Amino acid sequence: MDEVEKTDLRNAHIMGIKGIFNRYTWSKLLYSNGTAICIIAVAIFMCFIICPCRTNEYYFDLLNGISNMLLSLLPNLLGFCIGGYALIIGACNLDIIKKMSMPYSDKHGFSYYQVLSAVFASTLVCQCIALVYVFSVHVIIKLDITPITETIGRIANVIGIALMLLLSGLSLSLLYYTIVNIFSFGQTIHFCIRKDGSEKCDNNK
Repeated sequence: MDEVEKTDLRNAHIMGIKGIFNRYTWSKLLYSNGTAICIIAVAIFMCFIICPCRTNEYYFDLLNGISNMLLSLLPNLLGFCIGGYALIIGACNLDIIKKMSMPYSDKHGFSYYQVLSAVFASTLVCQCIALVYVFSVHVIIKLDITPITETIGRIANVIGIALMLLLSGLSLSLLYYTIVNIFSFGQTIHFCIRKDGSEKCDNNK
């Protein structure tokens, strides 16, 4: 392996957040149908609730109700995704990983295993951000801070609702891709097992 190949190999195995949010992951997060549907749904909902006749108490109660609901929902989603990610990392032998480690030109040079791992990891990061944000909003609500003016309070509550719905909506849309990836992973393992069994039968003939 020459220096150019070594450099390409290192560039294809970036660690940390940069490795999680690589070019392929960003393309899926920014241009996926789930993201588009989430943004459109949040925009429609916000247009429906924003009205001059709504009081600050209405937005505050809505923000409080949404935060309570998401605090009971997001930890379960996070646990489900962590379990799926652990399944991919731990329940796969080295031979199957080798077969999933060939880079694809249509996936920015990443292998199927790298893509699968990055999608799961990015989903977990997004869900953690959503959970931290919802928890922070919930704590601020419990502090019962009085706004300087009712207008400022109304604007703060509306922005809080919009961000909360957007982050939680992205988490839910990413859950769909998580389920698809778990199924694809199972199909890939089954394919490799069947292929190995077929090759052994051919060799024994």
